[in-house]
Amino acid sequence: MRVLNLAAMHLRSLWNWRTVYLGRLIEPLAYLAFMVVGLNATLARLPYQGQILSYGEYVVPGIMALLGVRAGTAAVSDVSNDRKWGVYAFARLAGLSPSSYFASLVLAALPMAYTQTLGILILTLILLPGVAVSILAVSTLLALPLFLTCWIGVGALMGALIHSYSQRDLILSLVNLPIILTAPIFFSLESTPTFLKLMATVNPLTYQANLLRDLALGTPWHLNGTVTIVLALTLATLSIAALARSEWLTTER
Repeated sequence: MRVLNLAAMHLRSLWNWRTVYLGRLIEPLAYLAFMVVGLNATLARLPYQGQILSYGEYVVPGIMALLGVRAGTAAVSDVSNDRKWGVYAFARLAGLSPSSYFASLVLAALPMAYTQTLGILILTLILLPGVAVSILAVSTLLALPLFLTCWIGVGALMGALIHSYSQRDLILSLVNLPIILTAPIFFSLESTPTFLKLMATVNPLTYQANLLRDLALGTPWHLNGTVTIVLALTLATLSIAALARSEWLTTER
């Protein structure tokens, strides 16, 4: 129950940061409405797992997977602010373990992620009628908690280990774009240069996007699913260990 109370407190903080979260809500919808729809009308179909997909069929699952990365970015600020203003200290004094605190972050992120998912699905129905929305909706419902666990693990790890806003901002700036641009979200890897394929191979977002494509298309998903689960558990474990060893209260200003 205390985990749910802490998750509810994180949700109430959405109102204080409503303009930031409004931007997060709109961003994937803008990608879909203005970029994907235009490219879907102009680009040839893309290959995936022996099938030829329309651009919309290929990209929409990737945009769904991208939601986890954005949740991870927000988690960096959440953990840093909770340690700065005493929320994390109060939670630990109340008896919550680092794993319970981490679970509260994931639970608080789910409503925003599912709201974004609903908006993407509605726009897809209207603008990209060839995409199998019903199957994709179920696939995202099941897979999104894993994506959030993975990327919130990354964000919590940074929030626990780095004690400088400037350092965190620098790392986020240097890491976020390569993660997004080297994963096969907006393009297929089949005809890309070797260096890009190698970068995609070590990018968790690659396996998350492909897992949603596998589930939506009914193709074998075990490799992408296994990698996604292992990454989520590993990063969650690392972040919980970092939180357990970090100071409960920081003097960062």
